[in-house]
Formats: sequence, C-alpha cells, structure tokens
Amino acid sequence: MQNQVLLIALVLAVVGLVVGILVFGPASSHKDVNPTDHSVVTLGDNSQQTSDLAGVAILANGAKISDEELDFATHAGIQVYKQLYQQLNQDYQEKLQGTTGEYQRLQHEAQAADGLIYKSIVRAEIKKRGITVPQDEVDKAFNDKYHEYLQYIFGIKEEDFISFLKDPVQRQQFQQALFEAGLLNLLTGTYEEFRDVLRANAEYDLQEQALKNTLITRVTPSDAELLDYIDKNRGKYMANIVEAVVPSDTDLQSYFDMHRNQYADAKKLNDAKDAVKQDFMVEAQGKLLDAWLELARSSGVFPNSDEVHARHILVAVEEGASPDKVQSAQVKIEHIQAALQQGADFAQLAKDNSDDQSNRDKGGDLGWFGHGMMVPEFDQAAFALNPGKTSGIIRTPFGFHVIQLLERRSTDSLKQAIAKAFASEKSDDQFKSWTDAQVVQATIKILDPLLAGHIAEEKGQSATNPLDQFKYFNEAVRDFEGGKSNPAYANFVGYLESRIYLQELKAFQSQLAALGPSASDSDKAAIQQRIDDAQKRASASFLQSQYKSWDESAFQEILTADGNDPELHYRYAQFLYDEKYDIMKALAELKTLQTQFPQYKTKEVADLSSTIQKSEGIGPDGLPGHPVEIMANNHIQPGSPHPNYNSIPPTSGPHYPTLAPYGVSDKPIQDEFQVHNLEHGAVLIQYRPGTDASIISDMNKFVTDLRKDPKYCKLMLAPYPGLDQLIAITAWGRILKLDEFDHTQAEGFVESFISKGPEQVNDCQP
Repeated sequence: MQNQVLLIALVLAVVGLVVGILVFGPASSHKDVNPTDHSVVTLGDNSQQTSDLAGVAILANGAKISDEELDFATHAGIQVYKQLYQQLNQDYQEKLQGTTGEYQRLQHEAQAADGLIYKSIVRAEIKKRGITVPQDEVDKAFNDKYHEYLQYIFGIKEEDFISFLKDPVQRQQFQQALFEAGLLNLLTGTYEEFRDVLRANAEYDLQEQALKNTLITRVTPSDAELLDYIDKNRGKYMANIVEAVVPSDTDLQSYFDMHRNQYADAKKLNDAKDAVKQDFMVEAQGKLLDAWLELARSSGVFPNSDEVHARHILVAVEEGASPDKVQSAQVKIEHIQAALQQGADFAQLAKDNSDDQSNRDKGGDLGWFGHGMMVPEFDQAAFALNPGKTSGIIRTPFGFHVIQLLERRSTDSLKQAIAKAFASEKSDDQFKSWTDAQVVQATIKILDPLLAGHIAEEKGQSATNPLDQFKYFNEAVRDFEGGKSNPAYANFVGYLESRIYLQELKAFQSQLAALGPSASDSDKAAIQQRIDDAQKRASASFLQSQYKSWDESAFQEILTADGNDPELHYRYAQFLYDEKYDIMKALAELKTLQTQFPQYKTKEVADLSSTIQKSEGIGPDGLPGHPVEIMANNHIQPGSPHPNYNSIPPTSGPHYPTLAPYGVSDKPIQDEFQVHNLEHGAVLIQYRPGTDASIISDMNKFVTDLRKDPKYCKLMLAPYPGLDQLIAITAWGRILKLDEFDHTQAEGFVESFISKGPEQVNDCQP
C-alpha cells in the first residue's frame, strides 16, 4: 500500500476530464448567461465589506458563495483545460503565465462564478418547493458513484481504501491528490467525509432532476422531427443508421488523387493514409445517409433498423506488431477457420482460442448489436452475413476475427434511442430557459472587484448598442479601480483598465470608419478626439502597472494601439532586457526610440543602451550567456505536435527520447534531438549555413581539441538554419549569441555549463 497514493494521484490526473461534470454539473450549459444581467453590486470600497461577509466571494439572492468555493471551482475548471491540452501534447500552464495568463485565470474565475451562481439558485428553488428524493434512490445513486470511484478512478478494493485512509500522512496525500486533480475539495480527507460529500452530490443531482421534471413539458417528437434531428446531428448518428464503409487501397488511392489539395503536406498516400481513410468513410456514409433520409421523408415514417446477433473468435494482434507476430496470428486464425470448415463447434473453439476475454467463456457470443457498435471492418462483415453463416478471416485494429451470424431482426430500438436523446435535449432547453430567467432576475453581488470588473467587461463586449457598451466599460473601470486598495491586485489593475480603453479605442475607430462622405469635419474631429483620449488612457493605465511577469504580447498590443508614446518604447526595451534577455531586440527598440523621439530621456536611454551593450554575452547572474525560461521537458514521439520553443535554437522543452551523436556534424541537428542532448549536459555551438569556411574550421578545431579531454565529451558543433546571428552557443536553459567566433567567450560558456544538464547521464565517449 505504500505506493498506492502515487497510483491514485496518477489515475486522478488521467481522469481529470470528469471535473466539469463533478464540479459544475449542468451549469456548463448556462455559460452564455451572464449571472449579473439584473443587478450587480460590486464592493470596491471597504465600507460595504462587513465582518459577516469575510471570506464570501458572491451573494446570490442573499445566499453566500465562499472564496474557497470559488477558488476551487476556478482551479477545477483550469484542470479540465490542462487535461484537454495534454491530450494534444501541449502545456496549458504556459497560457497562464504573465499578464495575459492572469487575465486567462480571471476568465476561468468568471466561468466558475457562473456555475456556482446557477447551482445556488437551483438549490434555493429546490428548498422553496420542498423537493425531496426517496432515500433508496439516494442510496443507489451514492453507491453507484462510490463504486465508480473505487473501481474506475482509484482502482482499489474498499477494505484497502479504508485501511489506506487510516494513516494520517496517506490521508493528507489523498486529500491533496483529489484537490490537485480538481475532483473534490475535502477538508479532512477522511473516509467518512469522502462518503458524505459523494452522497450530498448524488442527492443534489437527483433533486435537480426532480426540479427539472416539475418544470418541463413532456416532449414526444414526431417521425418528421426525428429525421430533421438526425440531419442536424449527422456525425453523431450516421454510423448507427447506415452500413459501414471500408475502402480498399485502390479506393483510397483514387480519393487521394482527387483531393490532393486537402493533403498538401503528403507526397504519397501513405503519408496521410489514416486521414484519407477517415475522410473517404465520412463522405461515403454521408451519401448513404442522404439516401436514407430522402427515402424516410418520402414515406413519412422513421424506418426500423437492423440488428444482428453474432459471435466471434479473436486472435489479437497489437497495432504496430512485428511481421513475425502478425504472421503467427494469421497462421492461428487460419487453423481455426479450417477446424470450423471441418465441422468443429464454434462456441467451443471460441472458449479454447479467442483472445476476447469479455465473451470467450460465452463461446464468443456478442449479443445483439446494431450498426456503429463495432469497428467498421467488423460491422461490414457481420451485417453482410445470413443467419447460420460464418465469415472469412476479417482483419480489424484488434487483430484477426472469424464471425458467425446467429440471428437478424428489425427493431425500433434506434428510433427509441434517438427519440430519447431528442426529448432530453428539448427538456434541457426548457430547463435552461427557466434557469436563465432565474439568473437574470436574481440579485447578484460580486464582492471581488476584479471579477466584477471582468464580468462588466464581458457584458460590454457582447453589447450591440454602443451606449450599453460604453456603460459597461465604465462599470468595469470603476470596479477595477476598487481593486487598487488590495496590494495583491494593485500591479495588475492598470493592465485590466488598459484593455478596456483599447476596446473603447477600437469602437471609436469603427465609428470613425463608418462615417459616410457627408459627415461633417466637426463630427470626424469629435470622434478623433475620443480616439486620441482612449489611446492616452490605455497607455497611461498600462504604464501604471508594475506587474512582474509582463509578457511580450501585452506590450505589442499596446504599442500597436499607441506607438507614439516614447515611455512605452522605453519600458518595452527594459522588459526585453530585464525579463526576456533579448539583447538585440532591446537595442533595436532603443535605437527606434532615439530615432523617433530624440529628446526623450536622452541620458536614461543612452545609459540603458550602454549597459546592455556592455553586458552582451553576460547574463544578470554574471555567468556567460543569458538564461532562458525552462519549458516542460517531456518525451514526445517523432512527428508529434508540441508547443513552440521559446528560443532559437531551443534550450529546453519537449524532445525525442533518443539523442543526437555528440561531437561535430556537418548537417543540422533537429531541435527535438538537440534538446535531449542539452538535458544530458551537452553544449552546442551552432552556426549559420554559409559561414566562412575558415571560421567553421576554427570552430571545428576548437571542439575537436576540447573533446580529447573526457570532461568536454558532450561538446557539439553543427550548422543551424535561420539563426539571427552568426553563432549561437546553447546549454540547458542558457544561450549566447555572437556575431563572430570568440574563443574566450566560447571557452567561458563551455566551462560554465558542460555536463550540467538536469539529467546526469554518462552516455558519451570521446
């Protein structure tokens, strides 16, 4: 049991996508309703913050929503996005860095507030109507959820789980794991509390459904409505209605040749075969569905669907298996097929040979199933059989199969399933309309000024009337101003206000552009004055912020809006040097400043330029080169997508699991290989292709001579296309760029960082 908590934490991370359901429930369907459309009272001054509101984030019709609830709901929402991005081999945490990252967090907080307000109002209505649920239903719902956690999320037996939580340290780790995954926010992490929380959640879900049942009108769709519903949800139901289409290689080649423009990066079919196959199948099934719908509409009746009762024998073959394993599996399935042809009992052969553990003991019996329940190859083969007949050998992603069809029937089960989905969706729409109205009519008080300001900003963004738009923007600025008294917010408020003024600026610019040729000069001048004022307010607010983690996109946005403020250029140059360590860019920005605004802070600009020039090649820590922020350093497979590296060449980040050879190469080294070498302590000297041969020879000798000493075995030399300077020397999280090869600087960098990567691995021979 000592490692059980690690297993729990790992599995919790994998199932993080359930967060949205567990925390918000149906509230996610209400995200388009602003919870503050009726009356928002923001408490920007402390006079309204009475002691009974300490720790309260929101009041919804007087009901209190705590800071802790809002913080956890925000955290849980972020975890959902992290899991989604992880599936795409991207790191969502990067989007939460810097100024724009803080704004992203504020957006998550607003979404969390929306869900909590919805839930508070529903709870109040449940209480008002005296809605209760029989305890046996609560018990069943709780037990289902409890065993789902034990079996599928934790993967642990109940007795082991109880024993595990008796240890205080393990209990704390369990509590933390649940919190980090965004699943539950337990106060103690005890077994009893865990069960109580699950029971309370189960009871609320049932009460909410009971409330929904009292408010909605029963929906009974006609056949015509169901056919229209299918047409609107083609992707969801197509595979269940029409037979599977499995193209041959000839079909795929023809399709690829006819649609080459869709696969511009593929030179031949095999370069995009999976995508071509998917597109072919969707298009072919789409045509079959069109024909099915046309026939059904002409008859005015929703047709019955076919279902088959079949059994099979599987000889499993993993995807990507070696040719020898494939051959061995094929020989086995051929022996099984031969035995069947000689009269062997199918069920007994399945029990003795099938690799499908879920049904082998039942003689391979799969029960009844309709279209779309099996992979296309299996679907096509099964539905092509007549009762009592056996298929040939079928290859699917799972391996080799032999299928025997037992029965076939015509049924309305598909119609009933689609009718149920239709009715559920319409019921949800009715309930949503009711809850939306309740939220709009509610009295909501947002006690956090930044959150209140952000909600007002969102209302301004969605407003269609310019007067409403500017009214909400003014509310947002007023609310943000209320946050300046809080030291935690003070440095961020200026950025938030500058965003508002930038949006006003764009609105005024649109107004000016919309003026017709008959507009008077005075009207144009009036709007231009508003544009100028908005520019000044945006710049002034931005400059009020002293946020420590400015990101470059924030500077670029404000400079695009107002490039005539020299102070913005000066602060941008400081940021580029102090935060980004981008020497060349900082010097270029100062040069622009000196050219366009020669009278602005002459001495300060000259001093900063001199400081940067003197420090070139030396980082703020006094070591050679400049530090670069460390990115996530996970292993990826060749060809997998990943976030862009934050330097050129890269100094950290996702990388391939194999290394490039150490030493000298006359060919460029792919980024994903060299990052792995850096992680193991390599230092790479790279030069722009086309560099003078004498310089390359000098660097070659420099590297070759040093590598004679085992200490410098991990030194590397290679060309690197696209360098903005002649030479770049990199180590893990460090970079030095040079316009000429300097032995002293190169030696200093190598000496400082060789063999000092985060993974100390002895994997180099001189």
